[in-house]
Amino acid sequence: MIKHILVAVSHDADCAALRFAIGQAREHDAYVSVLHVVDWMPQVIVAECQDFGPMLACLQAHGQDIVGDVARKLDDAGCRGQAKMITLSVKDFTVGKAIANFAHEVGADMIVLGKAKSAWWRWFGGNVYSEVQRHSDTKLLFASGAKTLARTIARPLARLAMSHG
Repeated sequence: MIKHILVAVSHDADCAALRFAIGQAREHDAYVSVLHVVDWMPQVIVAECQDFGPMLACLQAHGQDIVGDVARKLDDAGCRGQAKMITLSVKDFTVGKAIANFAHEVGADMIVLGKAKSAWWRWFGGNVYSEVQRHSDTKLLFASGAKTLARTIARPLARLAMSHG
């Protein structure tokens, strides 16, 4: 029986992974933890400036927007749950490991991911799925139809450009 579902969302609260997790939560009367991981590494790699403070603040503000959207979606669906954002730490090093660690912390018995894989700057860490699988023995499912990670950089960086304009 499924009691606690962890679903990881990237750039968009309206994703197949969240919809799938909500459906599973309804079917099993399970609690849903939604996690958004702020991954600052790609932005540092492409940054043209040395002041990463405003960039990180912008990424975190975008993450809080996602968490707020997810919390509303859980509430609208009548699901018990929480939405949380964490900033990737040097200790976790990959988004997949951060997701696996969070799943362990909350006692999730199912992890739901979208279909997207990590981008080129994470070539040394493999994809998110394999990293979660490597660091967790929790049941891991894909939700098909999830959007790609291509927009993860564009939306927060557009906000940063507007704040400096």
